[in-house]
Amino acid sequence: PIYNGALDNASGTAMLMAVARAFTEMDAPRRSVLFFATAAEERGLYGAEHFVANPLCEPANIAGVFNMDAHFPFADRWNAMVVPGLGTSELENYIGDAAARLGRTLIEDSNPQAGGFYRSDHWPFIKAGIPGIYAVGAPDEAQIAADETILPQFANYMQNGYHHAADEYDAEVWRMGGIEGDARIYFEAGHALAQSDDWPEFTLGTPYRVLRDEMRGE
Repeated sequence: PIYNGALDNASGTAMLMAVARAFTEMDAPRRSVLFFATAAEERGLYGAEHFVANPLCEPANIAGVFNMDAHFPFADRWNAMVVPGLGTSELENYIGDAAARLGRTLIEDSNPQAGGFYRSDHWPFIKAGIPGIYAVGAPDEAQIAADETILPQFANYMQNGYHHAADEYDAEVWRMGGIEGDARIYFEAGHALAQSDDWPEFTLGTPYRVLRDEMRGE
């Protein structure tokens, strides 16, 4: 069978391209912005690991990494964004500010034992001392209570679609408004950082803070 991976990870790849296109249609921001898609994430984050080992610029000059992975087409809008490893770095301020403008709040991963913080392409950057973040639109408890279709769709995808040939685009079922909101948030967060002089830090007490301070000579 052919595994097209329409949700995981064509949704994230399409979002990456849409955000990149938006940047090309406006004046260049103050900072350079690099868009790249990595390969072999499922095999062990090999593409991201390769980039970190062979960076296109000095790692100390990378202000932050916004990682797009799987994004979910199960609602016209989301009330929240899940951030695996919430509390790790100040990149959350950029995502959080943009999310708030769409009426969303940042929430913790409800299933951290699945290892989402360590299984996506932001992780090689973080463990090397470069702030990174992955955030994805999701329902909060109020939205789950109000829309009884959401949890069954997630459960059906995880059982029948995730890493299966059945992960296909379905125009009759997919509701793209939530993913569009994710894209807006990533664009606004990235653009705000690219226009700033800020160097987002890791949270005090995390081991990555020491690595970042050494990298930047602080």
